[in-house]
Amino acid sequence: MKRWLASLGLLLAALAALWWLQRDARPEPASTTAAETSSRRAPESATTVEAAAARQDAASAAADTAGAPAAAAATPAQAPDTNDKLRVLVQQADGTPAPGVRVELSATVVGMTNAENHLGHGVSGADGIAGVPFNRRELEEGRTQAAAFGVRFEYDVQAIIPALDPVLVHLGADLPAEQPVVLSLPATGSVVARVLRHDGTPAQDDPSVVLYWRHPSLPEDAGFPNENSLRQNTRAGVAEFRHVGLGLQLELYAVAPVASGSRLTGIPGPAAPGQALEYTLQLGPEWPWLTGRVVDGSGAPYSGAPVTASFRISGWDNWSGHPLPLDADGRFRLQLGGRLIEGRRRTLHLRTAHDRYNEPPPAQVLGAVVDLTREFAPGQEHALGDVRLQPEPILVAGTVLDEHGAPVPSAWVEVRLASEDPNSYNGKRIAYYSLPEDAQGRFAVPWDTLAEQVLVAAGSRLREYDTVKVEVPGGRADVHLVVPRRSPQSVSNGSLHVQVLLDAGIPPLALHVTAKSERRQRDLELIGNRTEFENLPAADYTLQVQTQETDWVVAELEGVRVPADGPSTDPRLAAWDLRGLLQVLPLRLHRPDGTSLSSTRVWIQEGKEDRGSLETDREGRLILVVPRSVGSFTVGVRGFAPHEVRPGSAVENVILEAQ
Repeated sequence: MKRWLASLGLLLAALAALWWLQRDARPEPASTTAAETSSRRAPESATTVEAAAARQDAASAAADTAGAPAAAAATPAQAPDTNDKLRVLVQQADGTPAPGVRVELSATVVGMTNAENHLGHGVSGADGIAGVPFNRRELEEGRTQAAAFGVRFEYDVQAIIPALDPVLVHLGADLPAEQPVVLSLPATGSVVARVLRHDGTPAQDDPSVVLYWRHPSLPEDAGFPNENSLRQNTRAGVAEFRHVGLGLQLELYAVAPVASGSRLTGIPGPAAPGQALEYTLQLGPEWPWLTGRVVDGSGAPYSGAPVTASFRISGWDNWSGHPLPLDADGRFRLQLGGRLIEGRRRTLHLRTAHDRYNEPPPAQVLGAVVDLTREFAPGQEHALGDVRLQPEPILVAGTVLDEHGAPVPSAWVEVRLASEDPNSYNGKRIAYYSLPEDAQGRFAVPWDTLAEQVLVAAGSRLREYDTVKVEVPGGRADVHLVVPRRSPQSVSNGSLHVQVLLDAGIPPLALHVTAKSERRQRDLELIGNRTEFENLPAADYTLQVQTQETDWVVAELEGVRVPADGPSTDPRLAAWDLRGLLQVLPLRLHRPDGTSLSSTRVWIQEGKEDRGSLETDREGRLILVVPRSVGSFTVGVRGFAPHEVRPGSAVENVILEAQ
């Protein structure tokens, strides 16, 4: 997550009673025929992950046939503490009700972009009314507690439809007593997507269709942002998007559970009110089926622990750990999605141990590797024959001991495939788990293939011990990791308690504090004008206050001493005065025609120094906290010419010209 969102997450973690923290993952509405739902782009990969994801979509679609009223009725069952609903009337441009529109209620931290949380959603019925559930009591409690942290929330409701500008209503600092809230849609048309199988007949396996949209002024290579997307499940191969704003460029992508997808990109949307457009998408060939029988070492049908399957290309998982159903005779049937990538090996891996990250692996893991580096005719069954499970070889084994040869208490071990970069620790993780106390420091990690090089790390969950890392050839069974105790100075419980003074209107969550010594560096966000560093090794530290995301240095304190035991007594920490050093710069990015650049990634650059990137909100707003010492900086958006901003000129509207 981005630091802005991480800051909000810290705040919400402190306000554990806030119910929206428990709803961070947005549930889909219960009827994709009555509502056009938010979606992410479905990836086109050369693996069966497409088939698995598409089947999951199809299963969700089967459960989504109850209709929008049933969805509203089901919401209290999912959140029994919900006791209120915000009523929203969704109207078309002519004032008539607009049914089947998803409406979302959100809360935003005032003074910050990208600090938004989804509170709930509803779908408008035939009368245009959408009921959005919320809990008023917890809303009030959260607002009161947030005030103690120096922030406040404001609310808005938005209609989720394709449009040049977001369709929303600001509700301010409280939800309105008079309801319903009226959301008026702009003039719209409709888009119908017909999905055909590869042979030209209507798709009968209920694929889903994702609609993406963008402003027509963007260049062709700019792509379609994932944020601007809706998904519909088809019926009899047809998906209808009933409310599509005018003047958009569209992309349609059909995702099927048994075949490769189909995409139409750069197509025009409705140009006049009420215009109905129809497009046809033809799916690729149906994926081939793989059949076989899993047998044990004696050749008898396997009937032991559950078997999981994964497909890999050149050793890397592309579809990992899915259970493989077996019948009484050990037979299986699964699909192989995507295409064979030239020059790369494709394999099917079966094994009896799936959760290898948090628990020690069993004493014996059975597995098998089937080479699939060949072409398979689409839509047909291909017999793999008997797949014999054998004990997997030991990838690496050894002991984790201290300097005196005794087992390290609360020890853990991690095994990764070695990265091509010797200075990197980003190789594929094979295992990570705590050693049982009765293991006497011994560990053994089986794997279905012996890698050339393995990176092994070990340590203890107790702070008194350090961490060690070694790189060894795969197959080594005598790796001895000596985990030393840290020096008393390095495990001291020194601390830093920092309190800053800020001008009114400067949100503390827009800043973070860095504590840096010769050996380590730590970062913490400001919450309620203060932050606390605990368990710091005794040393002299340099403290910096920096802006979130952009990392402008606001102020610095050198020579802050952290003692071996207890908090620092440096008097500068009690009231670090930052007043007059910062300003809030609200920007609104839009095109020459006045439409906003909503949910758009913006790069910030000061001279030749890259200051990172942020994302505008749904109205194209970008709120920056900038040191007053900054004379100017440049904002850049893909497809547009860079624009110089001078903070002292009180610029609010930034017009970006297409390149």
